[in-house]
Amino acid sequence: MKKISLFLLLCAGVCFAQAQNVETTTINACAKGAENRIARLYLEDAITKFQWKVDEQLIDKNGCFQLTAEFFETQRAIIKIDFYQTYIYLEPGENYRIIYNPFDFRIDERINPQILDQYLSYRFEEPDSNELNRLIWRFENIYDDFLLNYYSNDGISREAYNHFRRQIEETFAYSGHQYFNAYMTYALADMERIFNLISPANLFFTYLQDKPILYNNVGFADFITEYYLAYFPNQVRYNRNEFIDQINRADDLSAILDSLGRDTTLQNEKFREFVFLLGLREMYNNSDFSKLSILRLLHTIETTTKFPEHVDLADAIIRTLVRYEPGIHQANFRFWDPERNTIYDFSKSSNYKYILFVNGLCESCDAEIRTLQDIAGKFRNTVDFYVVNCDYEPNRCLRNKPRNLRNITYLCFNKDFETLEALGISDYPTAVWLDSDNIIQSFYFQLPSQRLELTLRQLTSE
Repeated sequence: MKKISLFLLLCAGVCFAQAQNVETTTINACAKGAENRIARLYLEDAITKFQWKVDEQLIDKNGCFQLTAEFFETQRAIIKIDFYQTYIYLEPGENYRIIYNPFDFRIDERINPQILDQYLSYRFEEPDSNELNRLIWRFENIYDDFLLNYYSNDGISREAYNHFRRQIEETFAYSGHQYFNAYMTYALADMERIFNLISPANLFFTYLQDKPILYNNVGFADFITEYYLAYFPNQVRYNRNEFIDQINRADDLSAILDSLGRDTTLQNEKFREFVFLLGLREMYNNSDFSKLSILRLLHTIETTTKFPEHVDLADAIIRTLVRYEPGIHQANFRFWDPERNTIYDFSKSSNYKYILFVNGLCESCDAEIRTLQDIAGKFRNTVDFYVVNCDYEPNRCLRNKPRNLRNITYLCFNKDFETLEALGISDYPTAVWLDSDNIIQSFYFQLPSQRLELTLRQLTSE
């Protein structure tokens, strides 16, 4: 339980109130063939790509739905219908009417939806040539065409890039859209970075020095994240071992930030703390650093920073880092028990729990279930064993139930796409391991055929 308390403490920081007034943005959409499914709307943090759900609605009998969100600054958002998703840029207070292009939504009743192209295309009912999404689409199409035509093993030549940049500037000279213009500027800067068309120092002086930090602009976020990807600890401007030691002690955030100030490019206090936040995210998976120390420093910034934007950013980084950490997440599953026609209650047992997720068209799933049955008989007093079928239709789930299933509880996923996404399940079979308190200890546990019996003996004896 200590790990759970730590996680709650880390994520308990209350966000500072935003000075700007939030406005309501509405999306009206129609997706023929998606009737009676659930549409969900997520906003996405540009820096971390952390997503949070802000609305959902049952799609009506005509395939239409309405989603709303409240925010104060342009956001990239995601509309999800089952596993399928659509990216859209939303501006505060704007209303959007979109129509999805024809798509056979029932295809996921026949095959594993994770192996499909999950992105849905759409159009605006009332297109506007200066609308943000259309500007970005047009820019990305020109960008992709340029790379297709001019990229070679030697990269992109300076001459070709200069021609491309002039084309871009002429094409979008009419645009007065602040978000798009910044998006385009930093997308071009990233191309210069990738193909070494300008030195790192000149990139900084051209695009970062004394420039605003555009926290919600995807173009800026992608550029600066990659620019500082290898900075900590490889390029830190003082003794590498001293820096690693400071991070792992995690006892003096001010001293660390002051030491980083030795770098003349990190003189600005807000920019320095921002870059350090980017670095902490990368350090988390570097074996030189203590994960607990990284989380402690992030929590310190979240609760003490003078910059409101860094409260939200630190929180988003924490959430993305601990997403698959063992011993933190409570398993609040909503899987259906077809025998009792009810949602199964995992908390009624104090045993360990082994859950195998399968799909009716998974070639190896039947063999794994047969192996699991043999193992389950040996551990039925200490471990509860489950098979969760992820076929879309309940009838298909029941038809695919193995005959003579012993010592295993068979459940259906009940179209609970959010749980599958939270578990990171993108293929079948996948196994998850819970402790006696229903806390997830492994998101990707051993399959029955992978020496599972030996591992269970070790775990249950401990």
